[in-house]
Amino acid sequence: VLELALHAVEGLLAGVAAAPMIAGCDEIDGFPIQLVSDDKVRQLGIESWERTRPKTPVSQSRDLQRALQVVGRRLLSAAGEDPTRWEMVVFARNEPNAFALPGGKIGVFEGMFQVAANEDQLAAVIGHEIGHIQAEHSQERLSVAAAKQFGLRLVSAALQIGDVAY
Repeated sequence: VLELALHAVEGLLAGVAAAPMIAGCDEIDGFPIQLVSDDKVRQLGIESWERTRPKTPVSQSRDLQRALQVVGRRLLSAAGEDPTRWEMVVFARNEPNAFALPGGKIGVFEGMFQVAANEDQLAAVIGHEIGHIQAEHSQERLSVAAAKQFGLRLVSAALQIGDVAY
């Protein structure tokens, strides 16, 4: 009986320890543990860009491409980045959205230019996206995902140790 009780307590402790990793970690601002290397995050960003480019047509508007280049270069320089190391593209999609990926990639959809009425508004959007990269939000999300996966494996192992069916 004592052995069964110890197994139950071990399982409970494992579950309590893993609970923060399983539920609600996405809301943690500034995830405290770096579980994915900078190089891996950069590599994943570049791979994502390389999958997106062939599937998403590039805008044929020279004016939109030029506006993105001018605003993007100015913001990257102000943020202490080397603009020549970044690739910026306007994609031919009507949704009002933009994104930045680790590895120096910025994408803006044509629909954003319908919402952003001038270069200042476009700068606010692009600056926001650059801020995500500099704040390492991609790194945080990947670390949270890795922690959740670890937590699920920990709970699974605890349940197997205690012969608990799941």
